[in-house]
Amino acid sequence: MIEYEILLDSSNMAFDDWIQIAEDVMKYYDQYDGFVVLHGTDTLSYTASALSFMFENIGKSIVLTGSQIPIFEPRSDGSDNLVSSLLIAGGLNIPEVTVFFGNKLYRGNRTRKISANNLNAFSSPNCVPLVEVGIDFEVNKKAIFKPTNKERCHLHAKMSKNVGLLRIFPSISTSLIRAFFQPPIEGVVLESYGAGNIPSNREDLLTEISAAVKRGMIVVNITQCLRGGVVAAMYETGKFLSECGVVSGYDMTPEAALAKLSYVLSKTELTYQQKVDDDTLLEALALTLNIESQNKLVEVTGKVFNALLLYAIGKNDVGAVKMMLDMGANINTKNSDGSTVLHEAVLKGNMQMIEYLLKNGAEVNIWTRCGESPLLAAIHKDNVAVICLLQKYGACLSSEDRKIVADMSSLAARCGDLKKLKTLIAAGLDLSAPDEIGQNLLHKKIEAKVKKARSFVELSILNTSNSVKSLGRNERRVLVLYTGGTIGMVKNKDGVLVPQKGAFENLIRGYPQLHDIMSWRQRLSEPNFDTSFLVLPEAKELDMRISYKIIEYENLLDSSNMTEQEWIRIAEDIMKHYEEYDGFVVLHGTDTLSYTASALSFMFENIGKGIVLTGSQIPIFEPRSDGSDNLVSSLLIAGGLNIPEVTVFFGNKLYRGNRTRKISVNNLYAFNSPNCVPLVEVGIDFEVNKKAIFKPTVIERCHLHAKMSKNVGLLRIFPSISASVVRTFFQPPIEGVVLESYGAGNIPSNREDLFSEIAAAVKRGMIVVNITQCTRGSVISPMYETGRLISECGVVSGYDMTPEAALTKLSYVLSKTELTYQQKVDMMVTNIRGELTNTSSIAIEDNTLIDALASSLNIQSPKKLIEVTEKVFSALLLYAIEHDDLRAVKKMLDMGADVNAQNSEGKTVLYEAILRGNMPIVECGETPLLTAIHKDDHTIISLLRQCGAHLANVDTKPVAEMLSLAARSGVVHKLESLRAAGSELNLPDEIGQTPLHKAVLCNNPAVVRYLLSQGVDKETKDILGFTPMDCAIKLELTNIIDMLK
Repeated sequence: MIEYEILLDSSNMAFDDWIQIAEDVMKYYDQYDGFVVLHGTDTLSYTASALSFMFENIGKSIVLTGSQIPIFEPRSDGSDNLVSSLLIAGGLNIPEVTVFFGNKLYRGNRTRKISANNLNAFSSPNCVPLVEVGIDFEVNKKAIFKPTNKERCHLHAKMSKNVGLLRIFPSISTSLIRAFFQPPIEGVVLESYGAGNIPSNREDLLTEISAAVKRGMIVVNITQCLRGGVVAAMYETGKFLSECGVVSGYDMTPEAALAKLSYVLSKTELTYQQKVDDDTLLEALALTLNIESQNKLVEVTGKVFNALLLYAIGKNDVGAVKMMLDMGANINTKNSDGSTVLHEAVLKGNMQMIEYLLKNGAEVNIWTRCGESPLLAAIHKDNVAVICLLQKYGACLSSEDRKIVADMSSLAARCGDLKKLKTLIAAGLDLSAPDEIGQNLLHKKIEAKVKKARSFVELSILNTSNSVKSLGRNERRVLVLYTGGTIGMVKNKDGVLVPQKGAFENLIRGYPQLHDIMSWRQRLSEPNFDTSFLVLPEAKELDMRISYKIIEYENLLDSSNMTEQEWIRIAEDIMKHYEEYDGFVVLHGTDTLSYTASALSFMFENIGKGIVLTGSQIPIFEPRSDGSDNLVSSLLIAGGLNIPEVTVFFGNKLYRGNRTRKISVNNLYAFNSPNCVPLVEVGIDFEVNKKAIFKPTVIERCHLHAKMSKNVGLLRIFPSISASVVRTFFQPPIEGVVLESYGAGNIPSNREDLFSEIAAAVKRGMIVVNITQCTRGSVISPMYETGRLISECGVVSGYDMTPEAALTKLSYVLSKTELTYQQKVDMMVTNIRGELTNTSSIAIEDNTLIDALASSLNIQSPKKLIEVTEKVFSALLLYAIEHDDLRAVKKMLDMGADVNAQNSEGKTVLYEAILRGNMPIVECGETPLLTAIHKDDHTIISLLRQCGAHLANVDTKPVAEMLSLAARSGVVHKLESLRAAGSELNLPDEIGQTPLHKAVLCNNPAVVRYLLSQGVDKETKDILGFTPMDCAIKLELTNIIDMLK
């Protein structure tokens, strides 16, 4: 064992330290069978990645490891990690730089530190482990990387420091971008959204990036997501980066991309293009298959390149297609069903790809094994533009094709499919030509109309005989805001997914799982039914029906283009309709969905209804899509469950919005909430975690804070980060910065220049928030010396906030200009919307009760125990209400009792509290306002209104009846209760008479006087056309006539 003279906290690791470690290993390379490097966890993945590139043609094992708990503690992971690393380095033939942690060996340049406080601190999101250690060592030999040539191991002991790592975030300023692309920087790793996207509506960003590439800078595009990779030109927003000359980093980790870029840039003997390209494939094929014959190598590589060409077409990757063709792939190669690359491009509708293939000699009249030509495929897809392009290059229909087309035209005429007929005309079909029985398309159209009329009559009779249940008071109304995103996208002429205006709702109405057409038709006869609503089919999970309206935004956005202006617009649109609907669903693209959810969670203060954000990874109109399930479940949750938070629903789970992160580019389970349990899990049933739902801390109405500060930044610390980059982030107009530090909140303690810049910024009044780069875990200050120093600079701990939550919360707090600097700092460290882990926990005696239940009832299933304890706690809550025991009520609610639990008479705990007039207990619950009106308790009405209660649409009929009865009976105090509750005193009944009409007809001058004092409308006419004055004149009520005058 060799101990370094100066032991380093890994936060202080820099490029020079990597080189020293590499040189020390190389110095003893021939003397040892393997090597173990003991290293701190914070930058271990950076070091492992750097060493993996510096050691060229390595033939021995280098294992990096460490521990989360010091090895000298009674309980530590250090001993197991060290022993296993020694056994692997010395006993297994794995010639790579690797990382061993938590009983798994990973490829070093594939690892990331994902947890600040878990013993399984590392993961390899896009690559399987090389070894898993249990009772035995299970080696995945196929996964081990093999050298591409037979040369001796060589150390490239140079690394360029002139690199940067920049994370894109909404409304990132041009000045920050420009700072990263200034000399001496030679290369930048860009962490973009999702599959490799940045805002396409930000020409300033694209201009800066394009100019940097033209100056010879290498810009590498990787995803911010934990899993998945950059998919070139999948979306329009990602296509622009490719066109700027940005290089795809595919599924590289940030650590690997930064280290590889540093390594490549240090190879001064290479040209710019050589640095960008990767030419090792031929050598790898020759070595792997032991091919020595040049002719055989050409034959084998031809097969490989053809396979890669078909793969590239399948992924819609124009750049990869061009590369494979340049390397010698056959442009007319066929897959297993006989489809060529041109067939595949036509099916995807990628005009750019089709034109490129045709220009480069792709055969246009070629058929699959099923007899389909590219032209026939284009006809099936109704793509007129592609049809015209293929015909331009000589495409024509064979005799067999013409028979198929004739059958298609006959079917289209019978079904009234005008779109298909237009397609066939474009393909050259003669519409007047008769078929084999002498009928042309006009005959088919007339026959179809007769059948259609008959089927409509049959359907109408069926609808009448099979009536559906009236929605009535069991109806819940949900507003859906469709802002854009993958869920409603279609492919454009280039095969790229883009939003399409006006298509979404019309297509949704044709999906039976999203719209119950029979129920909708049944309701057409109801007065005042809004036909723009859609009706969700009945769901067994809820005893209510959900009707919903879709508002589609005028300009549909790719979520990569979202900024704080769009956040404010979404929030204002919800607030505008807040009292009209029971819940809200926002359809949003996935790339910045977590940013938007976090922003909305802070902007809505004291929210009392559910706002669910969702979207999909695959468009909802594709045969296979996650969009339908996500939308249906979101509607049911927003309308049927009482979860007054801004949430995200994805992959059968509902998460708190400000706790979510997009973790995968290509998995349907794209989101996760690393530091907070899901609020709802959807399986056969909806499993609601009631204890996890965030409860407001004050009693006030919902209020929208429609401001967000743009002057915020998000800076990720990386080894050897330059002081100039840090300085740029801390310059005006920036007012606050979120610092993504290593591990539990550390930055290099030996970099006085960084501390000076940060300390100076804080002294100028800037708020700097420290969060961890790890996916899971929290900033714990000061756990290490490196963390203590940053805390002493005045940097605020962000605890376990996500980058999205920290950035949006900082933007929200800074926009509160009425607060002092200290109040803003205090708000940043306070849990205001559930964005921080709540440190409170169930007391020991509470666990004792739960344990006793499990023991007494012999419950071994955790799920069953939760169900039983909920029932018990809810029963105890009802008991506490009946005995006016405020302390017990609070205790039961804290332990997870259902605040809406009902007794045997169906009365909720709040109902009982209101009947008893118990103000403190009412403050613990929610708002059946009608009960308080019945009791004429103005104090409780005022309290309920203060915390956001309002009369919903389903209350219209009982409110109208109460108004009518009060006006007829002369009960002024009841009218005052209704007014205090927000009732409209002009509300008409079923015959159009207002309370003023009723008061006049029943000769109640006191009520007339009260209503007039409240400014009611005197000119309203009932269904017979009479105003209140007309009624008073007919009844000769002189005193009331004088009042009305």
